[in-house]
Amino acid sequence: MTRSKGTSEVVYDKIQQEQFKDDEQEAIQFLKDALNLSISGDLHKHLKDGVYLCKLINKLKPGTIKHIGKKDLLFFKMDNITSFLQGARQLGLNEFQLFRTTDLLEAKDMPMVVHTIVCLSKLYEKLKAAEKETETETTSDSSQKDIFTDKNTLKNASNETKALMQAIPSQTTTDPLFTILNQRMPFCLVQMNWKFEGNRTKDIKPTHHTKHTKNMR
Repeated sequence: MTRSKGTSEVVYDKIQQEQFKDDEQEAIQFLKDALNLSISGDLHKHLKDGVYLCKLINKLKPGTIKHIGKKDLLFFKMDNITSFLQGARQLGLNEFQLFRTTDLLEAKDMPMVVHTIVCLSKLYEKLKAAEKETETETTSDSSQKDIFTDKNTLKNASNETKALMQAIPSQTTTDPLFTILNQRMPFCLVQMNWKFEGNRTKDIKPTHHTKHTKNMR
């Protein structure tokens, strides 16, 4: 004689069924997004050979599974499922998050299969968030370096300008070009590559307009 389920057991089973449906939809959506698949209906039918699961692991961590068997033979299916479980362990899933080979191969516990895929989905989201945070920190560090570099460049340029201005003789010069530069465009000294040593001018010679200067003399 079979014992009928009590009210609490019936409610529990109903909650479990609803939870499984929600998890199944989440697992299907994750497979669709990760592998660009169009799957619906019986999830066992799509996953029982382990091919999509192996591809999922390689999508999350390329090169994890070297060989994926695609022949319709029991040996290849079991090998694919085993490779998937090993890959999931490498990604960081614990034993209690993993289904057993027969759970999928013989459809003994599809809710556990779905649970494993959902756990992979959540792990994948964590990995993406961590990667994004790392990229943000790297970009921030690079920006800080650029700011410090710009400040140092401006500071060095300012020091060079002061040194160049101090190198100008106090007495009046008869060089027309020097007179024009001294009166009208003192800051162009930075661009004309004047040669100086300490605070005394050494052979002040502009690197350009040499012929023009001779003609003016």
